[in-house]
Amino acid sequence: PRQRACGAGPLWTTRRINPAPLRGASRCAGLPRSRLGSMRHGWNLSFAPFIGSLLPPIAIIDFETTGLSAGRDRIIEVAAVVIGDSGITATFSELMNPGVCIPSFITGLTGISNAMVQGKPRPESVMPRLRSFLGDHTCVAHNASFDQRFFTAEMDLAGQRHERPFLCTLMLARRLLQRAPNHQLGTLARVLNLAKPAGMQAHRALADVLTTFELWKHLTTMVSSRMNGQVPGVDVMRAIQRKPKALTQPFLDRLTSVWPTDAKATSNAND
Repeated sequence: PRQRACGAGPLWTTRRINPAPLRGASRCAGLPRSRLGSMRHGWNLSFAPFIGSLLPPIAIIDFETTGLSAGRDRIIEVAAVVIGDSGITATFSELMNPGVCIPSFITGLTGISNAMVQGKPRPESVMPRLRSFLGDHTCVAHNASFDQRFFTAEMDLAGQRHERPFLCTLMLARRLLQRAPNHQLGTLARVLNLAKPAGMQAHRALADVLTTFELWKHLTTMVSSRMNGQVPGVDVMRAIQRKPKALTQPFLDRLTSVWPTDAKATSNAND
C-alpha cells in the first residue's frame, strides 16, 4: 500500500444491545452536525439514532500491483479477511496473472515474480469471486484510496458492481497516533509492537491484511477507551478519519462527555 487520501461518509454508530427502541429515531440522523445543544436524558440527540446499532462486519483488504496507476497497471495479488465479533471469520487470498511482465522493483518489494503468476487466473476471473466474498461489507485498508482505485478499476474490467465505502487505517493513525515517527504500516507495527503474521513476508497481500487487522484493533481500542468501553462502529471511525488532526482531541473529548457509561444508562436514554 502507498500514501493516499481517503473518502468521507456519515457520522456516528456504535455496537450496543437492545437496538429496537431506536428504530423510530433515525429521523434525527439528518440533524446538522453543528446542532449539539439538544439534550435528552443528559446526552446529545445527534448521537441518539446510532446508540443501539450493531457493529456490522468489515472486510480488511490489500492489493499488490504492477505499479501505482490503476487502469494502466494491474493487480497481481489480493487478500481479504472478514472481521466479525469473534475476529477473522473468513479469508480470501489469490495470486493473479496480470497479463504483463511484473517489474523487477515490484518483485524486489513483494517477492512476487513472473514465474509465480504463470498459470494463475487473470484478475477479471478473480474479481467476481472477490465481490461475492466481500458481500456488502465496508472495506478497511492501509492507505485505502490506493486499494480503492485498483478495486474500482479491476471491478470495472470484470463488469462487477463495486460501490462500497472504504475506511483508511493510515488516515486514522495520523489522527490517533500523531507522535508516531511516520505512519507506514511497518513502522506502526514496530512502534506499537503489533503481532506479526508468522512465516509471512511484508508487502505480500495476506501479511499486510493481517497486520492491518492488528492495527485496526489497536485503533478501535483507543477509541473505545474514550467511549466508556463501547465498541466504536464504522461511522465513528469514519468521523474520526474525516477530522482535521488539530480537531481530533476535542472530538474524542466530546465522545467521552456524551457517551453512556454503561448499558443501564443507554437503556434509560432509550426509554
